[in-house]
Amino acid sequence: MISVVLPVFNRIGSITACIGQLLDCPEVCEVLVADGGSTDGTVAAIEALDDPRVTIVSRRDSGIYDAANKAIAKAKGPLLWFMNSDDLASPAYAAEAVRVLAQAPEIDFVFGNILYGATLVRPRLLRQRHEVWQTMPFPHVSLIIRTQVHARKLGGYETARAIGGDLDYLNRLLKLGLRNAYIDMPAATCAPGGVSTTHKQIWEARKMAIKHRKNRLAATAFTIAVLCLRVVKSRSIDRLSS
Repeated sequence: MISVVLPVFNRIGSITACIGQLLDCPEVCEVLVADGGSTDGTVAAIEALDDPRVTIVSRRDSGIYDAANKAIAKAKGPLLWFMNSDDLASPAYAAEAVRVLAQAPEIDFVFGNILYGATLVRPRLLRQRHEVWQTMPFPHVSLIIRTQVHARKLGGYETARAIGGDLDYLNRLLKLGLRNAYIDMPAATCAPGGVSTTHKQIWEARKMAIKHRKNRLAATAFTIAVLCLRVVKSRSIDRLSS
């Protein structure tokens, strides 16, 4: 039922556990790995799994979103699930997503929570509404979308972006006004850190918001507020640990 899209580059320390957890989901019919030319043994580790559901789609690409698009083009399942190479998927979430989408054919996609380390993260979309989102409205790895909806309505990720393409994708998705359902379960356990949590990504989100016609001044003010909040939190943590 579910085709998992998994871009990866030099993740020897996490890729076996990541894919192994996905293969523990009976609803996952294939894991499409888009490797960007790993040199640390990642590809050998994937091949050693020797599972027919795992396919290495590409070993050369122009970035994480180009890799994802190449994998999506090979998808055979009616549902798509986007996963990061250091995430651990929840079999219970996959089963519930398939159940919801099977029982309600009018629903185009589902989304849910994640565990960020040991912290439960719920979607901002449940308590806020924005014309343009500069922070993730819901965790990207909780998105399970119908493959045909992705192909006909969205057409893939914007490959010009080195980071922030997932936020751009979710903004485009929400603008369509498609029917969706929230699943109050963690979709995955995600490792803290990563390129989408850096200061560079926060400034990239500003550019993306302006592209989606958010007022330039408002987008800049929001960015500065987020960065200031991070500084305050960091200093608070330093005081507690000293």
